[in-house]
Amino acid sequence: MPDAIQKQIETTAAESADNLEITLQKTNRSELIRAALMKLPAADRDILNLVYFHENSVEDCALILNLPVATVKTRMLSARKKLAELVQDA
Repeated sequence: MPDAIQKQIETTAAESADNLEITLQKTNRSELIRAALMKLPAADRDILNLVYFHENSVEDCALILNLPVATVKTRMLSARKKLAELVQDA
C-alpha cells in the first residue's frame, strides 16, 4: 500500500477516534445536565425547559406561566445558578 494512502487511513482512523471521544463527552455532559435538571424544583425546571428546550421567549414564558416578565427573568437566573451548582458538584 502506498505511503500516502496509509497515512490517509491512519489520519481518518485518528479523526474518527477523536470524534467518538468528543461524542462520548457530549453524551456524558448531556446525561449529567439531564440528571441535574431533575433535581431542580419544578418551577425552576419549567422555566429552563420553556426557554432553552422549547425556545420560548421570556415574554412567552410569562404568558404561559401567568407570571410577570420580571419574575420569569428572576427565576431563570436562579434556576441557572442552581443548575450550575448541581453540575459542578457532580
